[in-house]
Amino acid sequence: MYTMNVRRLITILLLLVPSVMPEGPLDFISSTAVCQTEMETPKKPRPQRKDQSHFILKMNYYTPNLKLKDNFTTDLNMGKIAGVASHSSLGFGLYIPLGQYFFLQPEALFSLVTDWEAASYEGSVVKEFGYGFKHRYGTAMDVPLLLGVKWAPSKMFRAKAFLGPTFNLGWIQKDFQSKFNPYTLTLGAGLDLLNFIDVDMGYQVLMDGMSYARHSQWFVSVGIIM
Repeated sequence: MYTMNVRRLITILLLLVPSVMPEGPLDFISSTAVCQTEMETPKKPRPQRKDQSHFILKMNYYTPNLKLKDNFTTDLNMGKIAGVASHSSLGFGLYIPLGQYFFLQPEALFSLVTDWEAASYEGSVVKEFGYGFKHRYGTAMDVPLLLGVKWAPSKMFRAKAFLGPTFNLGWIQKDFQSKFNPYTLTLGAGLDLLNFIDVDMGYQVLMDGMSYARHSQWFVSVGIIM
């Protein structure tokens, strides 16, 4: 009697199991194994966005101290553009990534060697710059060779710090000046915003070999990433 009841119970269970299993017992076992495999398999991390080389069109403004607002206002009061131009340079840089954390950035920055004080009396931006360009007697060219470290926690911005020599070259009365000593030691930090705007601030010291030549200045740089 007991044996008959056990057999009936087993028979009922065998009849009920297929009705609760999706498309049969084998499919149920297979789907369960797949779910377990997906849960146990770790997801691969997303590949990081590869850093690429690019040009930067930039302008540097130089100031003898950190009173940036006062010095900039004084330059504006000198003329529409002459005062600012006398302490500025315009040029470009080439950003070259070196692995995940380092970069190299050579630059070429140009400024006119002219009488900006006389140009300031011309009364308009175009006339002042035109006077300075027409009466120039030279063109200064600064060539920074900067080595830096970078940190890019998101696509929105990249922080950086840099250090390197800046060689002061140029043309005076059509003669090319190519002395590489003394040179300027440049160090600073900055941000690349939205992969479009480049903002830097730094400090420059005139060097004679490995000796400090007792001349220094600060600079602020704004650039457009090309």
